[in-house]
Amino acid sequence: MSIIKIYSVVGIQSFTLVVFNTQRYFWEFRLVSADGAVFGEQRLYYTPKQQQKPAESVFNLTSN
Repeated sequence: MSIIKIYSVVGIQSFTLVVFNTQRYFWEFRLVSADGAVFGEQRLYYTPKQQQKPAESVFNLTSN
């Protein structure tokens, strides 16, 4: 069984940013739009702060 730990859930305009930790992929993020579309990348981030810039860039792409 894989254990997932939620680090934060933040509302940004009409999006929800979820930062979480998995045993296999370390820290990840996903942006969820109001209509349920999910955006993100499956890359390795070793701390929750490292994923902040990529999360912001995905948010900028989806909010335009």
